Amino acid sequence: VFPSRFDNLPYDCLEAMSLGKAIVGSSQGGMVDLLDEGRAGLLHTPPDPEDLACRVAELLASPELRRRLGRAARTRATTAFAREASLDAAERFYRRAVAERRRANASKRPVRPG
Repeated sequence: VFPSRFDNLPYDCLEAMSLGKAIVGSSQGGMVDLLDEGRAGLLHTPPDPEDLACRVAELLASPELRRRLGRAARTRATTAFAREASLDAAERFYRRAVAERRRANASKRPVRPG
């Protein structure tokens, strides 16, 4: 259970996901992306403690739901957040940033009289 409204990428949650644990996380902050908008874990609506309790009770009541979400969490953690995927995403980000900077700099160059 990761009810934080502020953590963008709680590493302990990612570790639990990689172990195939069913997760309940906050629908605020980075948990939405981490849990693939609810496909790899249940999302609760903070600051509602009753909603959090309902999501936890939902997992406790259904072994099949725990297994299904645990498998989805493990797949998500080991694919989208694997080292190679993270490095590829970082490389794409920096390549885009460099290209945008070059375009911005090119448009600022003075025109030479010819």
